[in-house]
Amino acid sequence: MKFLKQTFKTITLISFIFLSNCKKNETNNNEAIIPTADTVSILPSKIATQKDSIETPNENKECFKKSELELPYNQKIDVRKINYETCECKIEGIDELLCDSPNLRYIALPNFENKKVILIPMDCGDFNYRFYMATIFENKLLDKLYVEGEWYEPGDETYKELTHFSIDKNYKITITKKNLDNEKITATELTNYKIDSSGIFLKSK
Repeated sequence: MKFLKQTFKTITLISFIFLSNCKKNETNNNEAIIPTADTVSILPSKIATQKDSIETPNENKECFKKSELELPYNQKIDVRKINYETCECKIEGIDELLCDSPNLRYIALPNFENKKVILIPMDCGDFNYRFYMATIFENKLLDKLYVEGEWYEPGDETYKELTHFSIDKNYKITITKKNLDNEKITATELTNYKIDSSGIFLKSK
């Protein structure tokens, strides 16, 4: 009788240990699944963060190089020797000045306050020597002004209009237009401009 009781206790103890181990394994398996689920849910946000960190520098990149010119400025542009900078950014309102080029070509002038000031060649028409001055802020064209070049009736260069500009240390722009008849100056006209706080060219005294 004692032998049967002892055997029963032994079987009961073994069963208890077996069931305890099963529950422990089940708990461990459940805990192992939880981190996997969390990891999957976290990955997309990490990828998005990495993507943002890659795109941000492109959005904030400098579109125009700093000018190497200084004020006062009074030079004639030699179109045979000039090397233009190229802007690959999208500039709002600049399409009419691209002159059949996929990217904007320009000569950088000293900034006016926080505005970019550049010279843009317009050499896609009848004349290869024409330049516009343009003001740009936050990748948007603010204003433009014809400042340098030549004009004559195509096929007849006996009468010409030559335009030149200069900028003083206070950023007063002086445009000089000369009329030539058979290479002789027949008239000279000077017009002064200033740039206002909005980047617009205004006539001044």
